[in-house]
Amino acid sequence: MKRWLLVLLMLSATVSAGRAGLVVQFSNSSVFEKCIDFQSGDSAFEFIKNSGLVVVTYKYETLGIALCGIGSLGCDASNCFCKSDYWGFYYLDGNDWKYSDAGIGDYKMKDGDVIGFRWGSYGNTPETHSFNELCGSGTEKTRAVITAPDSVPVNSTILVKMTSEDGKPLVYESVIVEFSGGKKELVTNESGEATFSADREGIYSYSSPNHLLSSFRVTNIVMPTEASLKGPETPAEETPTSVGMALANPLQTALPVLAGGIAILAFLYVLKRVRK
Repeated sequence: MKRWLLVLLMLSATVSAGRAGLVVQFSNSSVFEKCIDFQSGDSAFEFIKNSGLVVVTYKYETLGIALCGIGSLGCDASNCFCKSDYWGFYYLDGNDWKYSDAGIGDYKMKDGDVIGFRWGSYGNTPETHSFNELCGSGTEKTRAVITAPDSVPVNSTILVKMTSEDGKPLVYESVIVEFSGGKKELVTNESGEATFSADREGIYSYSSPNHLLSSFRVTNIVMPTEASLKGPETPAEETPTSVGMALANPLQTALPVLAGGIAILAFLYVLKRVRK
């Protein structure tokens, strides 16, 4: 019994979860902030992959995993350091950012951590946000507006846009799409937009883990109708009048006139013969 209890304790220790904050600064005004749960033993690489951001990496034999790009900013994996700027990796020590000596594949996440990434040169640090700001239960949520189409056919690409109440795009923010049988997490781009493909019928609803929505928005995904598959009807062309028909009409009008003329000529011929 004691041996089984020890095994259970060891298993629970290996899967115990922690929470940490993530700050990704794309420019002076575009900052992604999120509180993320992680499993014990997760590296910063696994942590940022679970953020919902699109991450481009390359694994070097000697250097380990290099961070080439986040979102649309950075370099391709085939040329990870294509520019003089790069994604600097930092961790928060008290109120100060410290440059990480370990790469994202070697840095082990700890409960209460805050890690940050900033595109630029060495020493360009992200905005400072504490763990309590990012993960504290008392964090006040601001209001946002999510717009999406009301109804679209199955397999359509749906454009979702997220803005503040005064219409400003909310960039690199999470949008949760829920539907019967599952859900998806989207991250808005520099224009506050995100897209996804709806491959099944149903009602798709939207929410935000970091914001309160000013109104509830859903999209009805429907099977395309027979009319929509055929496309708009082409009006039937009028049949042009044939040449024969076009000639027949004036001939029908002229026949009586011709008959009258022939009759007069015949009468004059007979009269001439009588006088002789």
